[in-house]
Amino acid sequence: MRLFCWTCHKSVSNELPEDTTLRAVAICPECIEVKKVIFAEDQVKEEPQHEWEFYFNGSFCKKCGAAIGSGVKCR
Repeated sequence: MRLFCWTCHKSVSNELPEDTTLRAVAICPECIEVKKVIFAEDQVKEEPQHEWEFYFNGSFCKKCGAAIGSGVKCR
C-alpha cells in the first residue's frame, strides 16, 4: 500500500504494510509550493468590526455591546 497526495494523486510514500491506518491527509511538497492547498496559518485574520445599533440612549455594538466612541475593540 502507498499513500497518495490528496490533490494531485502522486505517490508520497514508500511501500507500507497493508494493515497501516492513516488518520490524516497526505499532501506532496509540490502542491504545497504552488499553493494548491491553503493552511490556516496562511489565511489573513480579519479584525472583527463593530455592528452598530442605534438607540435613543446611545449606540451599541450588536456583537460585543460596546458603546460607540468607547475605543473598545470588537471581540
